[in-house]
Amino acid sequence: MQKKQIRKKKQKQEKTKSLSFEKRIEQIYDKEYKHLVIIPTIIALIAFGLILAQYFQTGDFVHKGISLKGGTTLKIHTDKEINVEQLEKQLEKTYPGEEFSVRVIRNQEIVEEIEIGTSLQSEKVLDVISIIEGFTGEIGEKDYSVETIGSSLSESFFKEILKVLLLAFVLMAAVVFIYFKSFIPSVSAVLAAFFNIIITLAIINMTGVKISSAGIAAFLMLIGYSIDTDTMLTARVLKRDADTSVFQAIKSAFKTGMTMSAAGLGATLTAYFFSTSAVIKQIMIILVIGLLVDMMTTWVQNAGLLRWYIEHEKN
Repeated sequence: MQKKQIRKKKQKQEKTKSLSFEKRIEQIYDKEYKHLVIIPTIIALIAFGLILAQYFQTGDFVHKGISLKGGTTLKIHTDKEINVEQLEKQLEKTYPGEEFSVRVIRNQEIVEEIEIGTSLQSEKVLDVISIIEGFTGEIGEKDYSVETIGSSLSESFFKEILKVLLLAFVLMAAVVFIYFKSFIPSVSAVLAAFFNIIITLAIINMTGVKISSAGIAAFLMLIGYSIDTDTMLTARVLKRDADTSVFQAIKSAFKTGMTMSAAGLGATLTAYFFSTSAVIKQIMIILVIGLLVDMMTTWVQNAGLLRWYIEHEKN
């Protein structure tokens, strides 16, 4: 009996400690929201500086993959299973300084094709076949095809993608403004989404991931997700009941938003760890980083700016 009582006492104490910790965090969030807004802004400025440094060093603000930079794609028709990592290492060892990206295309778990993207010139790519034969066996002339993407074509494609991203932001800002009919909340929501993209891109650059066209698609998806959470928060705050305080509305939105983020992270992390496709892995790692950054830009930056705006309007 005594042991049970001691155990119950300990459990109560632990609960009280955790509750008091949560309350302390809540109090800081409640009282220091104006100061907290500075944190995402500083991080975004540092991220912007890192992206500029990347641009001045390399001439590009991202690490471009072969599909964005130009190169050669070698497609080999085979049903043989290969170790992708071993083949990539062998190719990089044989051709130091060159880029290689190997992926296996399957149909119902059966290998149909091996696709190798490389920065090598098309005439040199044929020399690679002898190395691949060590993994797949003999490759006949009819078993492979070579495609070359010129650097000028890739550059033109990249510029078009940037225009699409810019247009996405402009249209998004217009829709948000039309919906809320209020300038500051609309700007705050769009700014949070913009900061999310900037910070995520800087982190991706720091990891050295080479962005492909699939990676650009991931950033477009991230813009959509980010504006979703920011719009949901803004709608909850601006259209709250008269007897609901701004802080209560933010807390209510926070619960919904964190559920959305947890579900998104669960799905993207599962896809990242269980997928064997390099393309899917790149999309998922961008989304994972973006979802984590979105928590800060939405619930610290956007929430703080919204609250400041509403309280300033009252006064």
